[in-house]
Amino acid sequence: MADAPGTSGTLEEYAEQMKRGLDNLFDILVEDPFISKLLFHEAQGIDEEMSRKAQKALDLFADFSSFYIKDGIAKGFLRPDIEIRETAYAFNAVVFEGARRIALSKDKGKAKKSWTKAILDLMIEGTAAPQAQK
Repeated sequence: MADAPGTSGTLEEYAEQMKRGLDNLFDILVEDPFISKLLFHEAQGIDEEMSRKAQKALDLFADFSSFYIKDGIAKGFLRPDIEIRETAYAFNAVVFEGARRIALSKDKGKAKKSWTKAILDLMIEGTAAPQAQK
């Protein structure tokens, strides 16, 4: 399980916290491909009710990511001008694509490591407050 927002004291701890969360999410989505397949593909087309439930699950992922973004902004790790909700959805889209690519990879360990680094670089370096990067 991921650490609760608010438990990191430095940008490095924040990045490590995000890494642990990514590792856990990738494990869930890759080790049981049924979950990913159901959430991202099949549920959307079953019927209107299932589509609403799948969208609600994606919205909950965005809520969860928003908490971490708000925490990073409050602590000065992330820029204050970030569009929080949209960034949460964008971040999750990248994470979900990473999970999909890892699941399709022959070397899942290597793919997981590469995707985790790419996502952290994008999220931390791409949104970090200038003073936090020093």
